[in-house]
Amino acid sequence: MLKLENGIQVLIDGLAGQAEKEKIAFTIHGSKQSLSLINWRQVKTAGKGEGWTVLDDSTLETSNISIVEEFVKRLNKEEGKVITFDQGFEVQKVLEKLIKG
Repeated sequence: MLKLENGIQVLIDGLAGQAEKEKIAFTIHGSKQSLSLINWRQVKTAGKGEGWTVLDDSTLETSNISIVEEFVKRLNKEEGKVITFDQGFEVQKVLEKLIKG
């Protein structure tokens, strides 16, 4: 378990070669709510002490952008939709505020 300077604990766990169906999940747990992205397609939320609720796909914004294609464009000195470090850092600050509640 990794503990950040601000006290937030981060756990990254993975298994391979198991006899069960593979599942990829990225989950953020806050003091009031948790958010999980399952297999890159399904988003679930849970309030403190509550079960998981699947968000309706129609409420989510979809994207037709391929991050790999956009990255290749940038490598070829073309216009590509890739965020800068500073933009990513601003997103990180927002996520940390959400986690703190």
